[in-house]
Parts: sequence; C-alpha cells; structure tokens
Amino acid sequence: MEQFDFLDLKSKFITVIKDALKDIDNTESLDIKKKELNDIATFADEYIEKKLREFIHSSFPLHRIIGEEEGDNNVDSPYEWIIDPIDGTVNYVSKIPFFSSTIALRYNKDTIFGLIYDIPNNDIYYAIKGKGSFKNDIPLKVSDKSDLSESIVTICLTSSYDEILTKEVLDIIKKLQPHLRGIRIIVSTAYELTWIASGLTEGMINIKPSLGVSSKAGILIVTEANGKVSNIKGNKRDNIDTLLVTNGLIHDKILKIINS
Repeated sequence: MEQFDFLDLKSKFITVIKDALKDIDNTESLDIKKKELNDIATFADEYIEKKLREFIHSSFPLHRIIGEEEGDNNVDSPYEWIIDPIDGTVNYVSKIPFFSSTIALRYNKDTIFGLIYDIPNNDIYYAIKGKGSFKNDIPLKVSDKSDLSESIVTICLTSSYDEILTKEVLDIIKKLQPHLRGIRIIVSTAYELTWIASGLTEGMINIKPSLGVSSKAGILIVTEANGKVSNIKGNKRDNIDTLLVTNGLIHDKILKIINS
C-alpha cells in the first residue's frame, strides 16, 4: 500500500478548489445543463472536477478517478479517487448556502481518506481511516441522542427522482414523522453527513441505489466520528446500494419503522 501525506493532500485539494472558484467568479454564465429528469449541472461542476482530476492525475498518474461529471477514467488500479465537485448544484445555482466539494480515496473499495469542503462557510471536514474525523482540525463526534423524539433525520428527495422513488420517499416520511423531532430535505448529501458527524442531526436516508459519489467522503467522516452506516434494510452496503447513516443509537429504531 502506498504511503500518503493526507494532511498535505487536504491543503492542496482545498487550494485547487479555491483557485477554481476564483476562476469561476470571473465567468459571466453558469452554463446550466440538464441531466436526469430535472437535475442540472453547471460550468462550475465541470470546471472544478477538471481541475481536481488534473491535480490527481499529475500526483498519482496510475490511479483510477471517478467523477460526478466526467465519469470513470477506467484505469485498472486498487486506488480510486471519487469526486463530486459540487454536491448540491441546485442549491448552488439558487444561492442557497448548502453546497460543497467532496473527494474520497478508496483502496480495494475501502475508503481510507475523505474530504468535504463546505464552500459557503469555508469549513474543511476530513477523515483518515483509523485516525478520526475533523472539522477545521477539531475532532468530531456524533450526538448521544437515543430517543427518536429528540432526533432530526434528513432524507433525499431530489429532482432526479421519478414518480416511484418519490412515492417511496413520501411513504418513509409518513412512517417516520410521528416519531421524530424533525425531518429535513436539503438535498446535499455531504452536508447531511457532516451534520451527523458533528452531532447536529442524528440520521440521513437515501433510498436510491448508487455508488454514492457524493457520500463516500462523508460516510468515512461519520464512521470515524462513531456513527453507523448500512443500507435501508440494515445490511452492509454493496458497491451500489441504498444508504442509512445515523449516530448509531437510533439506527435499529429507524430500520424497524421504515421497514414495517
């Protein structure tokens, strides 16, 4: 296994993102493109990913890179860099301050480093496998709430969801609502995961099976902060799967309700 200076990489990634954002500020158009259903991408998504790919390729030319916008470079390597240049693009376009850049490194499908840059707040979240998770170098820990009536859970309901997925989400909300202090829909997976790791919320749900480009870094940040991850059936996640993340204390209670 290669040796990495993750703290140095963290600083360099943030510099790449900040420099890209400065370049983007000098452009006149967001160049919004349609994606799946009503989902969108922008010039900013494409430009930040391009700059991150260039940095990774120059530093680790034999590594695989999977990005939200450009997809897979199909390099055969046990190392995979997974990038979502802007998680929360609709929020970004609408100037709602819930969007971030997220980068993860996997070794043999096991995430060993995760970084989330909260752009509006200039906060840096990161985790190194076995070494803990941090916000601006301050250690993170999930909340100690075990009572659902004191817990807040977020759920994804986004513009790329078809009628069937939308109905499934609404059914879960209907089941959970009587038991929880609150349910929130913000559609920014990276934010939702940093909130759990920081003890601000207690759980998040995503029912659409996916590789989880936007969640890989955040999942490591939560687990290193003593949280728990499974699919929505309570099983270990496959490479492409649904997602339930909690502080661990409400995990089984959520599973029982949503699968009743």
